[in-house]
Amino acid sequence: YVQFKDLDVLRDRVIEKIRTEIQRDVQIGSAQLDFTEGIGVQLGDVTLKGASAQESDFTCKKVLVLLHWLPLLKGEIKIHQLIFEGLTVQITRDDQGAFNFGDLSAVKANRSGTTLPHLIRAGQMHNVSVRKSELWFVDHLISSGSEPLITKIKNLSLSFSKQSMKSSLR
Repeated sequence: YVQFKDLDVLRDRVIEKIRTEIQRDVQIGSAQLDFTEGIGVQLGDVTLKGASAQESDFTCKKVLVLLHWLPLLKGEIKIHQLIFEGLTVQITRDDQGAFNFGDLSAVKANRSGTTLPHLIRAGQMHNVSVRKSELWFVDHLISSGSEPLITKIKNLSLSFSKQSMKSSLR
């Protein structure tokens, strides 16, 4: 309970951790305790700026971080599930063929050496869900000189669990 007493401090620590890990600007509008789907913290209005820092490549209305309750009794925080609701991801390819996310595979060699698939495989997080979300692909390479080709996938819902990620994510 002591760790959740001041959620603004927790929110600021999460922002700093994400900035350090992926070297991008992150904003989180709100943080509050949430018990709708288990013990958790709800983060509202989450934004991740792109490599150019001009546009947001990732916005999410609500990120629910569900926690294992048993470790809480020992004062530890272990994530059980991440639920992204109202997520919008925009992938942009410029007229030179470079993507707005850059080489995110380089992020896997981050400071802690921990990636989302590693957390899932290690049993520290079991589920990731995406609900009511959109994926945008804006391609300037195919249509150089004119309006970009825009492909939108709307009302996207996905769920990944530890069992389905054993061999597919490395």
